[in-house]
Amino acid sequence: MPTLNDPNGQPQLVNSEGRALTHCVTSTEAHHVNHHDGQAYSCGFGVTMSGTGKCIGYIKNNSVMDLVISEVMFTSAAAAAMFTFKFGDAGTPANTTAVTPVNRNAGSGNEADVTAYVTSSAADGITGLSGGSNIMVYTAGVADQSNHINPGSGFVIPKIRY
Repeated sequence: MPTLNDPNGQPQLVNSEGRALTHCVTSTEAHHVNHHDGQAYSCGFGVTMSGTGKCIGYIKNNSVMDLVISEVMFTSAAAAAMFTFKFGDAGTPANTTAVTPVNRNAGSGNEADVTAYVTSSAADGITGLSGGSNIMVYTAGVADQSNHINPGSGFVIPKIRY
């Protein structure tokens, strides 16, 4: 019967309930990806909108790897402002300024293989997109307060399909 061995070749210790006895270090998957792979990024979409229902940011994954968005932070100048996150919009984004995601590991030379835009028009937002599906709607409770969204499953933008 095969056994799980420790680094010295000794069989894994097991208690009377059949549970492995071990000491471990735990970290979140996001921390592991950042620390070991250098593949965690921040992307700022700093804009003060003058209307409602406008698209303020756009990210397209150009990589062969899935892009996982594990948290979003924003501040709203108005209470009860609604933010909608969508997948699958089609079209060519207009009224845009390119933004470059920053690697969150200062020792990594990796760059995110994405196309990312923030709106260049506070009145109109990003235009030229249609369709898509709402995946989450969030309402900011208090004006000028930081809002932190940490969806348990993350938002996964699939890799390019060949």
